[in-house]
Amino acid sequence: MPRVYATAKAFRTALEDRLNKTAGAEKIQVNRVRRQTHELPSVLLKPPPEWQARFNSLAEECQLPANMGALFAEVEAFFGQLAGSKGRS
Repeated sequence: MPRVYATAKAFRTALEDRLNKTAGAEKIQVNRVRRQTHELPSVLLKPPPEWQARFNSLAEECQLPANMGALFAEVEAFFGQLAGSKGRS
């Protein structure tokens, strides 16, 4: 059963606590990830078809359409905008 948080701030606090614990164990540079100082990949890889069943379950939970291909296209378009604006800065 997924955890439910009272507020977005509570979720963020829990997430950052977990990231910091993981960072200590795995030597991840949390600030680098948070500040997005790494390069964006040139393309996003399409999710494999075997993810569809799990995606459907998560989509229903998040009240999203269960069309993984269509939602990936939206994410891909958004990513393209981010990548384009990154080159202009």
